[in-house]
Amino acid sequence: MYKEKIGSLTDAIYAIAMTLLVLQLPAPKSGVGLHELVDQTSTFLIDYALAFIVLFSFWYNHVRINELINIHIRSTLLVNALILMMVCLLPFSASLLYTFGEQNSWLGNFNRAALVDIVFIAVCLCVDGLIHLNLAIIQHRKIYSGEHQQKILQIVHYRRIATAVLIMAMFTSFALPIPNRISLIVIPPLIILEEEVADQLLRLWRYIRKKN
Repeated sequence: MYKEKIGSLTDAIYAIAMTLLVLQLPAPKSGVGLHELVDQTSTFLIDYALAFIVLFSFWYNHVRINELINIHIRSTLLVNALILMMVCLLPFSASLLYTFGEQNSWLGNFNRAALVDIVFIAVCLCVDGLIHLNLAIIQHRKIYSGEHQQKILQIVHYRRIATAVLIMAMFTSFALPIPNRISLIVIPPLIILEEEVADQLLRLWRYIRKKN
């Protein structure tokens, strides 16, 4: 199947999901003071911005991988469908953040806010994992042009490092009594700037080994 058709479907679904994010923003509670109104509005906007940037990050990865292949086969179509299915869940998980995400959560005090954050993180990790699976199929079936082979290998390498750091950051956030929203902010940079992040981590690792 021509990749342009998959690209058009991908763009449409991401655009709809991004639009739903703002349509699901709840109105601040009535009858509250100015200070509470500002707090509620800022919380909603932070959660909205986080979810929007996460969606943009996944779109960026989805599109750039689609551009490197020649044609889609049945298995890549299936994986892309699963990725888009999980992407459609992001507005729902964001709506949970809007409703229950104002509380702090950590492993020592598991509450609704912790469950909401876990749902959001789980959806993000599912999309990330499916992108890895898509890359593995592309590598195995070699459905890319020869000039793109090195780029595919680079993406696979960098995504493995970025995913490992992402999982560690999320685990750390639940192990410490800090607002989980702080840890979730690391998701977009790791997805968009994975090459730069991976390069810096590799340089740091070489430096530490050299010193030892």
